[in-house]
Amino acid sequence: MRLLIDLQHIQFSFNTGIINFSFDLVKGFVKYSNWDIVLLVWDDQEGFIDKNLGIDLPKIVVSSQLKKVSRLRRGLCPSSIKKEIDKRGVDVILTVCFTISSYLYPKKYHQIGVIHDIQLLKIRLQERDLPCALYMFSNMFVYFRLLKNLVTISDFVRHDVKKLCGRDSGVIYNSICRNTENEQEIETIKNTPYILDVNSFFKYKNTENLIRAFSRIKDIIPHVLYLKGYKDDDIRYEELIGFIKSEGCEGRIIMDITNRTKEEMNYLYNHADLFVSPSFMEGFGMTPIEAALHQVPVIVSNIGTLVEVTDGLVPTFDPKNVESISDAILKVLNNPPLEKELHHIADHFRNKYSLENQVRSYMSLIDTVMNA
Repeated sequence: MRLLIDLQHIQFSFNTGIINFSFDLVKGFVKYSNWDIVLLVWDDQEGFIDKNLGIDLPKIVVSSQLKKVSRLRRGLCPSSIKKEIDKRGVDVILTVCFTISSYLYPKKYHQIGVIHDIQLLKIRLQERDLPCALYMFSNMFVYFRLLKNLVTISDFVRHDVKKLCGRDSGVIYNSICRNTENEQEIETIKNTPYILDVNSFFKYKNTENLIRAFSRIKDIIPHVLYLKGYKDDDIRYEELIGFIKSEGCEGRIIMDITNRTKEEMNYLYNHADLFVSPSFMEGFGMTPIEAALHQVPVIVSNIGTLVEVTDGLVPTFDPKNVESISDAILKVLNNPPLEKELHHIADHFRNKYSLENQVRSYMSLIDTVMNA
């Protein structure tokens, strides 16, 4: 069996949740299967991917010039890539983050596409950007129906996709792989109590309400609020910096946009007093699970996805209600869970979201697809 893992969604060199998930999945197939693995990557990301995988795998390297091809033409896989795929004798293609920018491959390759969410469509609808929303809806409708084999990463996303295009899909949860022990000290927060959120700064991540909630209680707690994310939009980043100033929280909120190592991220998680995930929308929600694996107290917004993936094991709050967020923070800070409870939660998630479980689920699906 020769499996092509399509990593073309990796278009910039920054360790986000979806990108780290992709690296773990590749390493999982190498560890738990005896299949031949080939990667499909952009030429300007080859070094970044090699560094993070630490494994020498065969690759089909695509010129980044093809990124400039209009989305109306992107859906059809270029003949030059199909020639390379045929040359390698590929049996199955796994597109680990399938979007309207992904390639659709001929049926003989048994393509499986993993859909993580439809957030961008929801955002455009909320912003009343109807032309863009219509464009996204029509493309998702066509793409999701043309793709023979769909996988979603949660029941919540499965229902979203079914509602959008009438297609049902299997659910394979993401794996969460963390060695929680090796850490590298971050000097700026040494000996400083802090509340942590690890997320992007998109508006639907609800950073403003978390800042408002923190501002409401900052004078009665010694903590700083540590926001770990990445700056994909200069305007949005400056908007949040200005918002922090308007809330009078300068000096009490850290916005960290550096590309932290795994060891530094371990330090961030291991030394937090509380992890907060305030999102309005998530396809899965990896970082609350990561925090729980570090045996950190976790609270999350009461949206369907986060309730689903945390199995009701952590407290929730109303993300639209600032008082609800701040009250939930104070409740856990004043009465933190016992170490025994945190250990139980970590074990539960470690077993449920193991890399072996995820890879074996994909292997079973691939066998089914090949024998259909």
